[in-house]
Amino acid sequence: MNDGRRLARAYIAVVVGLIVVIQFLYFQRGIVPGDALNYLAAGQRLNDGHPLYGLSPGDRPADINPEYWRIPLVSPPLIAVIWRPLALLGDAGPYVWWVGQVAALLAAVGMLLRRRPALTATALLLLSVPFVYEFAVGNVNSFLLLGLLVAWRAFTAGRPATSGGLAAMAAGIKVSPIFVGWWAVVTGGRSALVALLGTGVAALLVSLAGAGLDNHLAHVTALAGGAVSFSPLSLGGMLRFVGVPETLASLIVIAIVAAAAILVWRLRRRPDRGFQVAVVAMIAASPAVSINWFVLLLALLAPAAWPLPEQAPTGRPTG
Repeated sequence: MNDGRRLARAYIAVVVGLIVVIQFLYFQRGIVPGDALNYLAAGQRLNDGHPLYGLSPGDRPADINPEYWRIPLVSPPLIAVIWRPLALLGDAGPYVWWVGQVAALLAAVGMLLRRRPALTATALLLLSVPFVYEFAVGNVNSFLLLGLLVAWRAFTAGRPATSGGLAAMAAGIKVSPIFVGWWAVVTGGRSALVALLGTGVAALLVSLAGAGLDNHLAHVTALAGGAVSFSPLSLGGMLRFVGVPETLASLIVIAIVAAAAILVWRLRRRPDRGFQVAVVAMIAASPAVSINWFVLLLALLAPAAWPLPEQAPTGRPTG
């Protein structure tokens, strides 16, 4: 038994050490939290009274890729509203955000390592490249990953309302986490629904107050007008890579995510499996998936780390 534990600890140490080395090599280019710089530009546009989904003279340059996205921000306006105070810090803002993002990412991984060390280490090994990119890029996905883990833990502790509220907040920042909200509602019932709707309305009011109705309409118009195409790592992009036409790829993605939503409902009495389907659907539904998005797959380990009370091994805590 002691030999087995020592072997497991050595394995975990090797995996963590490998990721640290990869991260160090990646940082040879310097710390450039590119997504945080894009959020900064969005917050500054709002502070200057400029359109959020277009660039005006004097605006900070934004990351626009004409082949895949033709607007300076793909996310809903709420992320830019959150960034308005940080934008007042100028170039320091992205690094303040980056410190918080890294803390959230490490907290999420630490939570999983504490509960299921070997399983988490294996997942980190498989997802080492997405993890390294997520660590460095300043994306909001680190906060979403932590939120997913907390939402699952809250559900296992009998607080589905917390799960619904967290899912609504996540969906306000990136639309596709609404699948986790759907899971919270079908498994948690009325309390989760009330929390999801209440938090969603509150988030929308904050977003409207900070960005205005015109920017919200501009976001919907841009997406409906095809301003965002499938990125290469999205489900639609992968289908397009193997020769599926864009229109057919869109229909296949819609069919798959609709089937996932139905499956989450069918699994309402297996909330652990439903949660995992919702996490995968959250990624599959997005047209703008980058390599760091796949770090969200670590949330699939949550049911193993914190099993439901009736599934927990005897003598093992569930909290």
